[in-house]
Amino acid sequence: MSAPPYYNRGRVFRDPVHGLIPINNKDGFLTELIDTPEFQRLHRVRQLGVASLTFPGTDHSRFCHSLGVLHIACRILELLRSRYPDSVVSNQIDSHNQSIKAAALLHDIGHGPFSHLMERAFDVGKDHEERTKTMISHPTGGIYRVLNSAGIDPKKAAEVIDHKFQFLFLQDIVSSQLDADRMDYLIRDSHFAGVNYGVFDLEWILNSLCVGSYADHDGDPHLWRLCLDNKRGLQAAEQLILARQHMSLQVYYHKSTRRWEAVFLCLIREAERLALQDDLPDQTPELVKTYLKDKGRVNHDQFLRMDEALMVHAFSIWRDAPATKHRWLANLASGFLDRKKVLIRVEMPEDIPADKEAILRERLKTELKEHGNSHWELDAGEFTPYKGPNPTTKKTDKEGYTDSVLANSILLSNGKTNEQATPVAEVSKIFQTLIDHRFRLRRLYCDASLKNEIDKIVKDTLTSSQLDLPLTP
Repeated sequence: MSAPPYYNRGRVFRDPVHGLIPINNKDGFLTELIDTPEFQRLHRVRQLGVASLTFPGTDHSRFCHSLGVLHIACRILELLRSRYPDSVVSNQIDSHNQSIKAAALLHDIGHGPFSHLMERAFDVGKDHEERTKTMISHPTGGIYRVLNSAGIDPKKAAEVIDHKFQFLFLQDIVSSQLDADRMDYLIRDSHFAGVNYGVFDLEWILNSLCVGSYADHDGDPHLWRLCLDNKRGLQAAEQLILARQHMSLQVYYHKSTRRWEAVFLCLIREAERLALQDDLPDQTPELVKTYLKDKGRVNHDQFLRMDEALMVHAFSIWRDAPATKHRWLANLASGFLDRKKVLIRVEMPEDIPADKEAILRERLKTELKEHGNSHWELDAGEFTPYKGPNPTTKKTDKEGYTDSVLANSILLSNGKTNEQATPVAEVSKIFQTLIDHRFRLRRLYCDASLKNEIDKIVKDTLTSSQLDLPLTP
């Protein structure tokens, strides 16, 4: 006997990190968003690019991560609504919760194959965020249709991702140093990598969330921020930031992973060079040729077909290319697919001064011009565990300090929006240390046949006192 037409229990996803992720039937638009081609494509984009060549378990996708972000965002909304019943906070949540949930779910749909790694190959910065916004607002796309049908303004969801939403405490749920994105990826990546570096007390952080303000006009709800309870949230915040630092050092910037990323980057650059000359192997899919020529900036329908399966298919074709002009392309593709060492590491100090590094990069471009930029990779990894103003600048630059706090800091609050919150760095020595600490990882990989030449360039650059940059012809 079939269920009556009014019966709808929504949808439940099984997740290895959060257990069951339910989507209530009143949020049916979310299941419709999940079923769009734009979101289903995330099944075919891995969260950590090529990290599985180092940590075999990290084959998880942007799809499961996005569901996790939605789950945490929904929990935050419910916790805040319960903490502030019949208030401006709960009223704004009721008014905008669908836009926040949509943004949490869709925040990663603009990622190309191999996620952030492809952006590095094309040197386009945060191109995935721009692509995400255009995909949400694309008038003939599935997402735009679903949001419109549900009475949700697609522009509002895009504004959350673009850091331009009118209520900061709601935007913080999706995009901040205390957001659902970070809370999910640290635990998820740690789980699939088989390490414990990303573990932190998620339940206590969620239990400590509140709303507060650092602004002078604290009665303005547009300036309220998502905060942690000042009596119980500090240690949880420290644990969260340290988890990010440890995951960055031990997983995201792992030397083996960065080596395979260097191979991938050289492969894409060589393929791009050949694509621009219309010299890629004949069996290369036309869409891959177009994608390379346009540095990933293909149209909406083409992007929906661009995934890692198609790119790996192209790599397989390139591996077997017999022509002399394709020899380096074939070597790189074979090395990447078969996990064979095709680039070697050149010894150089990781703390190389910025001016020396700039000179070295320009010399490599100039003196190795005949080989192109696909035979070497100067890996400039850099990250700061916590971004926020140093409390020592509070007296010397009060306005700048305040602006920076409003834009970046994690805040501790007593939960009252009419009393000023406190930046965590003002009360935590751990945060004070992390603010001033920037991790710089410098590694140089190259084609083995060029090692002697590159060794000479590196040695000459590091010992030279000349700081004039060579002119790239």
